[in-house]
Amino acid sequence: MPRGFLLHSRPYRETSVIATFMTDTDGRIDLLLRSARGVRNKKFQPILPFCLYELSWIGKGDLKHLQYFETIDGAIELSGSALFCGFYLNELLYRLLPQHEPEQVLLRAYSLALQQLAADSNAEPVLREFELTLLEALGYGLDLLKDKSGVTLEPGCCYLFIPETGLSRELPDAAIVQASPRAVIGQAEYFLAIARRDFSTLEVRQLAKAVLRAALSVYLGSRPLRSRELFR
Repeated sequence: MPRGFLLHSRPYRETSVIATFMTDTDGRIDLLLRSARGVRNKKFQPILPFCLYELSWIGKGDLKHLQYFETIDGAIELSGSALFCGFYLNELLYRLLPQHEPEQVLLRAYSLALQQLAADSNAEPVLREFELTLLEALGYGLDLLKDKSGVTLEPGCCYLFIPETGLSRELPDAAIVQASPRAVIGQAEYFLAIARRDFSTLEVRQLAKAVLRAALSVYLGSRPLRSRELFR
């Protein structure tokens, strides 16, 4: 039976809800829940975020009807900044995950990230790890071991990162960099650490955040992420 996490829900007509799930069999999928709002139904169990479900549905179009859902484990409890991080992961997946494509790698990565957020106060490495995995799963993985010409990064040198182009040792004028919101400059050692997923130092975490924000912005488009406003 398919398994999945709720990513997003929105009202539909008078009493129904459209729930968007990430599933291991169909990737992102929209499922219609009838009589889920405005009706006092003691038998109806609300679907919770951050909870893994077994699911079944029927229908042939893009909007299918949810027939059955049952929790596999209890919902992972997040609070404070960890909760905001969970919303951020959900919004990333809701915006970027393709429909109707099996997705087991991201399901496992997402489940692990939620568990780490619930247990660890240092969320930055968890978010960066997931963002890297997300880009790889979508076919947009970053090569931070070599420059755009295929030459291994040289320790002690600075490099310019531009999404969809890669790394370059040819650093432009500072004014040009400032005018390009997706251009990021950093030391070779820090880029190599990101490639190893070693976020143990502040410098690497700061560079990783800038690099991944720039890389994700290419695929997110101009519409900002609402969940980022929670961190202000």
